Formats: sequence, C-alpha cells, structure tokens
Amino acid sequence: MIQPGTITTKGAAVTRHAYLDTIEQCGIITEWIGTKLMGIHVPQNRLMMSIGRVTGDVEMWRCCAYK
Repeated sequence: MIQPGTITTKGAAVTRHAYLDTIEQCGIITEWIGTKLMGIHVPQNRLMMSIGRVTGDVEMWRCCAYK
C-alpha cells in the first residue's frame, strides 16, 4: 500500500481511499475508493453526486480541457 486516507464530509459520509502498487517499485497503481453513509455503502454515481451537491458535501467544477 502506497497511501491510505479517510475523508469525512459535513453530511457524515466517510470515504476511505487507498493507492496500491502491484510490486515494490514501478508497478501498476490501483486506486480503491469506498464511501459509507451511516454505515451503509453508498455507490459513487451521478444520483449520489447530485444528492451530495444538494447537501453541500460535493462541489461541481469543470476542468478547462472539457469545455
């Protein structure tokens, strides 16, 4: 494991993430992300992101490359 972390939002969602490498150096990096709300797994899809925007947990922004 290269780097684990936890993010807790204002709405009490807890997102855990980790970056994993297949070998000690120069392998394939894999990112694992899991979110729970009150202990229940929450999928990361468009509906949940829209709900997060309403509650103030998610902010929408666009990169200049995707105009």
